[in-house]
Amino acid sequence: MEIGKLALGAFVGAIVVTAAAEASASEDLLRSCVTQLNANTIPAYRFPNTTSGSFIAPVSRDPTLETCMGYTWVYSEQGSIVFAAGPQWAGNVASYCPHSDIEYAVYGRATLHTWQYFGGGLLWGKTESNNTCSYSVSNWPDISWGSDAKSGVTVPIGNFIVAVRSSSHNHSGSDCSGVNCYWPTKINFLRR
Repeated sequence: MEIGKLALGAFVGAIVVTAAAEASASEDLLRSCVTQLNANTIPAYRFPNTTSGSFIAPVSRDPTLETCMGYTWVYSEQGSIVFAAGPQWAGNVASYCPHSDIEYAVYGRATLHTWQYFGGGLLWGKTESNNTCSYSVSNWPDISWGSDAKSGVTVPIGNFIVAVRSSSHNHSGSDCSGVNCYWPTKINFLRR
């Protein structure tokens, strides 16, 4: 029986170590994307021309890339000086909610040619009592980074970009054709 406890403890420890490495790598990667934004090499969708609403960001062309191009990018037109964004799951319900996550980052144009990283988050899934899946940086494995939403971002130029990626591990084998599945992400936004 003690061997079983040790094996389970090692397994849970391996999951937490892997998740910690993933969390650190995603934040570092998203911070580094400022260089490509400043070089104008990241294609982006445009938010609707309204002061508030939501936009369903499709899955990037190759979400398996562990580069800036593995995310979907959505651009806000000039004219807003205050911006808020919060991501939501927009894909199929993951077969094992705790192994699904949403990554996002918000950037603002600080000068005409300079983008600045303002933050974001890695939100993990949690199965609720009514069998729905909720997402938060405070959910297990409690090694996320950032916040559930980013608000009050202010820049003088008024351009914003949000990067998003939603994914889940395919535990059932029926969520998608791969080991990992990638899903659209709903971005709720407010511009003033």
